[in-house]
Amino acid sequence: MAKPNAYRTNGSFILRSARNADAEAYYLQNFCPLDEEVARLTGSRRDFTHDEVVSFFLSKLDAEEYYHFLLLDGERIIGESVINGFSSDHDSANFRIAIFSPMLWNHCRITTGK
Repeated sequence: MAKPNAYRTNGSFILRSARNADAEAYYLQNFCPLDEEVARLTGSRRDFTHDEVVSFFLSKLDAEEYYHFLLLDGERIIGESVINGFSSDHDSANFRIAIFSPMLWNHCRITTGK
């Protein structure tokens, strides 16, 4: 079954489904280097190779139970949201959202008025 192509906007912010063409920018804009505080808050290690990030990113685009959305400010990827771990037994799933740069945390709150 094909995944839906999601797309929502709010001012200059865009939330949309991740695409193959995003893989390089996803790595360059957010993992060179991965922000230390983001790594700590997400329980990630701090260093990833280009191939690790890009191959993981691309492998999840076609994964049946993995929905990957990117948060953009214009053309820059500033965050992501993932829905995975679906359980029909419990009618549940995992949801994760990450804003990649702490410098953007206040900007996002101020821009959206929240």
